[in-house]
Amino acid sequence: MNVVNENQHWISQILLKRFKIEGMPLQCYQLDTDEWVEKSVERVCSGPGYNQLTVSGETDNSLEAAFSKIESGLRNSLRALEAAANSQITELPPAVYENICWYCSFLKGVAPYSKPGSVASFLIQLNMELETGMRGLIYELKVPEETISELQRQHSMGRRVIVESNNLLQLLYRFQFARNYGLNFSLFLSTNWTISSSAIELPIGVDPFFKPAGA
Repeated sequence: MNVVNENQHWISQILLKRFKIEGMPLQCYQLDTDEWVEKSVERVCSGPGYNQLTVSGETDNSLEAAFSKIESGLRNSLRALEAAANSQITELPPAVYENICWYCSFLKGVAPYSKPGSVASFLIQLNMELETGMRGLIYELKVPEETISELQRQHSMGRRVIVESNNLLQLLYRFQFARNYGLNFSLFLSTNWTISSSAIELPIGVDPFFKPAGA
């Protein structure tokens, strides 16, 4: 059972553990001091209530629940990728491949830049549709035709739509995540992938000033 402001990851601990030596802490690069420091896997790439959403004053843990379902198959998926890196060509089982694509879609949706970016992308698309006459987002919002016509008239006069809400970031992030989650999955599903084995370590940058937006 998820509780309010519990520590939640935007990168799975299963994946993070692959960047550490067995029995030793994770080595993370500290951006402000230009040095490597020891961190626990539990506290890296995470924040209090990071995947929680506030809806009408209630805590919504649907994102974390969806993430947990994906994580349950991630260990086997990563093992399959390891095996693929040592083969000329590999055909992954559908369940494994889809699990990887769902995980990539989730990572894209919960990345630190995605939360504040959801507001910008929403407003850009909405104003673009008013300018071009497209109806994708507008129809999803169930905007009445008479309101659309008035918005287009105002837009032609140089005015632009803005959104006012007491919890704007949470509201639009929840809306945009639901809209884009399946779309991003489809994009990853149709991607041509190349898996390589590399001896180069990937540093995990830790910004001490980063605060999860909307948490």
